[in-house]
Amino acid sequence: MSTPSRVRSDLGSARKLRLVNEQDELEGDIDVNTADNQVVIWGTDVHVNHCKRRFISFLKKFHLNVEEANLEGVDPAKPYYMQKLEEIH
Repeated sequence: MSTPSRVRSDLGSARKLRLVNEQDELEGDIDVNTADNQVVIWGTDVHVNHCKRRFISFLKKFHLNVEEANLEGVDPAKPYYMQKLEEIH
């Protein structure tokens, strides 16, 4: 026989869905200073949108050196990951 489940009063039932329009966020600049953009990873002081902004910046600016680019067969003048994203899109 199993133990009956009891509702724990210390755990809230926050079932709020968050809808995000990914295209608008990728196209425009992300302002990490607004109150809406202060989403953090629980238990840390890591701001999600700050990490997202830095990651997008990395994707848009990372270049291989000329030797590596020649081995990969990509244009060394263009950002590497943007070329790879164009290939799969």
